[in-house]
Amino acid sequence: MLLLCAGMNVLFAQLTTPQLYSPSNNSTNMDVSQRLCVTKVSGANYYEIELDTTSNFNSPLKQTLNASSYNSSYSYYYTSVSNLLYGTKYYWRARCAHAADTTGWSAVWNFTTQFTLTTAPTLISPVDGATNVDAQNVTLTWDALANATSYQYQVSTTSDFSNLAASGTTANPYVFMVLPGNATYYWRVRGSDGLGFSPWSVIWHFSAIINCDDPVYTYQYATDCHSYTWQGETYTETGVYYDTLSTLLGCDSIVVLNLTITGPSYGTDVQTACNSYTWIDGNTYTTNNNTATYTLEGGASNGCDSIVTLDLTVNHPVENEADVTACDEYEWNGETLTASGDYTATFTAANGCDSTVTLTLTIEPCDTNGINENGIVDITLYPNPTTGMVNVQFTTNNEQWENAEIQVLDVYGRLLQTVETCHGASLQIDLSQYATGIYLVRWVNGGKVMVVRKVVKE
Repeated sequence: MLLLCAGMNVLFAQLTTPQLYSPSNNSTNMDVSQRLCVTKVSGANYYEIELDTTSNFNSPLKQTLNASSYNSSYSYYYTSVSNLLYGTKYYWRARCAHAADTTGWSAVWNFTTQFTLTTAPTLISPVDGATNVDAQNVTLTWDALANATSYQYQVSTTSDFSNLAASGTTANPYVFMVLPGNATYYWRVRGSDGLGFSPWSVIWHFSAIINCDDPVYTYQYATDCHSYTWQGETYTETGVYYDTLSTLLGCDSIVVLNLTITGPSYGTDVQTACNSYTWIDGNTYTTNNNTATYTLEGGASNGCDSIVTLDLTVNHPVENEADVTACDEYEWNGETLTASGDYTATFTAANGCDSTVTLTLTIEPCDTNGINENGIVDITLYPNPTTGMVNVQFTTNNEQWENAEIQVLDVYGRLLQTVETCHGASLQIDLSQYATGIYLVRWVNGGKVMVVRKVVKE
């Protein structure tokens, strides 16, 4: 039959469907590189071949090829393919065309490539023909293949595996599954080394039943800060809770919830301040407080609320006065004072607040030799520096003593210690309770300062 193209004086012969030439249909143990050949059709100038691992040509591995090479000795067109999968069945078909016509597809042929794993797995259990297999707890096992990295399994209700109940891939020579009960199942396995598959194993079958004697338990774990809603119920306490459901097979399925309600975390914020303190709640406190609380939403390490209690100590400035009489000069707060008067200095008290000291200083002239009308020539302090105890030795030239005492002062003029003295006797004073620094030791007789000496506490 001839075709006339409209508008053109060209006649085309109607094409016939090409015939597949090689590889032969149903051929096996084929190399992974193949030449696909189709017979020449008179008048055709284009030959198209489809190659796939499925007979309906819809898998992601489908290839569409142009058979453009010609073998004149055998009158066929061909194309070459390589890197095919080992141990895989391939399906192929062809059609041809010219400018005015495209034929339908040829018959579908198939060939199977050679196996890299030549031995099929040996099935172990369930044994062929097994009965009363628990459908809710089916374990398929087989012998491992050397060099196999994974296994493909199929379970079907038909021996040709046209109705699969389960299928998949596993790295182990076993697989667990749940099947619909009260049926006969056929199963098979093949191995893979990443390049291709082994042959399928022999086909075994077993009968499965539904066994509801023992319920199926499922365990769940949950943690929440305040409450947790599960299966329509809201729980506010830590505990183990249960709910009974029904499986697809009609058996009981008991779900066990292990619930932990953490609640908020608690902490104490210990603070010390002078005069006042503004806390995280925005309030300013001027007195001690251990009852104020504040909730930091989501502030705990587990994401729950953190409730903080304030433990606040409010200190206040300290005011001290010192009344000092000295000979000629007096060292105070790093200065040498030579004039009587009132002096003020601010320091940091032990409680961290300001300490204001007011010094009332009286400067009187002293005998430069340390001798006065009461007969005191001098006092000697030793050891000096000292780590604690200091010996006081008097040097006198007469017996006139009245209400005599030794006084210890810090450099700020604060009186720290008073020790009564006896006529002409030596004595000891203990500085071990004081911090390291410079202290003043003065001898007072009849209300007058006779001698002032420095001592260093280490």
